[in-house]
Amino acid sequence: MLTIAEVTAQLRAGPLWSDDVLCSAGGFGFDKLKELLPHRPPFLLLDRVEQFDSSCKRLWAVKQILGSDPNLSPHRSGDSTYPNVLLIECMGQAAVCLLSLLGHFGMKPPSVRLARLHHALFIKPVRPPVDIDIHVALVESRSRIDRFAGQIWVGSQLCSLAIGDLHLLR
Repeated sequence: MLTIAEVTAQLRAGPLWSDDVLCSAGGFGFDKLKELLPHRPPFLLLDRVEQFDSSCKRLWAVKQILGSDPNLSPHRSGDSTYPNVLLIECMGQAAVCLLSLLGHFGMKPPSVRLARLHHALFIKPVRPPVDIDIHVALVESRSRIDRFAGQIWVGSQLCSLAIGDLHLLR
C-alpha cells in the first residue's frame, strides 16, 4: 500500500491518464452519467467521460466551464474562478463513476459520501471559458471505503490534485 506522500508525488509527477493508454471502454455522455451517479443538475458536475480503463482502474472525464456558470466566484483581480471545493467535487464524482463502472455498487446509483479528504493541492486557478480534464484512479479498496486519487488538468497544466476516501452507505 502506498502512503499519502507517495501518491501525492505520483500525482505531481504527471497525468494519471496519457494518450498511449489502451482503454477498456470509450467515452459516453450525460445520459449515461445520470445512470451511474445519484447527482442531478445543477449538482451533476461532469459533462462526459472520455475514457475508462478497468485494468488500471482509472477514468478520464471532462467538464466544460463557461463564463455563465452559476458557481463562479469573483476574484480580487476581477477574474472569475471556479471554486476549489467544486474541483474536489468533480474529482469525487468522477471517482464514483469509476467505481460504478468497476461494478462496486451493483445496478443502481450508489449512496456514497466523501468520508475523508487526505490531501488537496490547488496549484493554478481554473478560469472560464475552459474544458477541464478530470483524471481519477482507484488507489485502494477496503470493505466499504475506496481511496481515490484525482487530478484537474487544463491543457497540459496541472491545476489541482486530491486524495480522498469514499464511503459506501448501505
